[in-house]
Amino acid sequence: MHAELERYFEDSLLCSVRSSLHIFNNCNGAITVPAAAAVIHHQSKLFFDGKNGATSFYLSKSRIRQDMPVRLEAAIAAIESGVVGGNNGIKKHDVRKLVGWIGIDISEIDPTLVAALEIFGSERGDAAHLSRREIWRRYHRGASGGNQPRVRRLPAPSDEVTAVNAVLKLLSGFDQLIQHRMRQLI
Repeated sequence: MHAELERYFEDSLLCSVRSSLHIFNNCNGAITVPAAAAVIHHQSKLFFDGKNGATSFYLSKSRIRQDMPVRLEAAIAAIESGVVGGNNGIKKHDVRKLVGWIGIDISEIDPTLVAALEIFGSERGDAAHLSRREIWRRYHRGASGGNQPRVRRLPAPSDEVTAVNAVLKLLSGFDQLIQHRMRQLI
């Protein structure tokens, strides 16, 4: 389920920026907050990385509208390859890196969801990255084996179901936050 939650947040980001491009192209140049945020973040990254296409000057609203399709498509490509491709988790710092691209600060997300994701991500870490045999060995022998952390406990299936259900119930609030941002225009 960890991978599915990770994909959910990645897909939410991509859907927001792709939908924003569609809105721009089909609603008389309307620019959503996610579109503006994605373009600004992408331009900042280009600027800081010293890449071509970066602008460090103030753009007028007419210039923004003129350049938006090209800049948003470039931002979408960067998000697909670098941001989503480089994401590797559902903990707070992972989600923050994703939602910042669409103008959402992590503090705006229900703290209960953020905490549940943090716990779920931490508890799933050992199970996701270690073999069953290694988990069993560390659990029963308490072996740390050098720099290897001791496994706290084997995840019980009932605990997994409870954790997943808790997270799933909280996702509707996150969806509503994204929908709210999609309705905000600059």
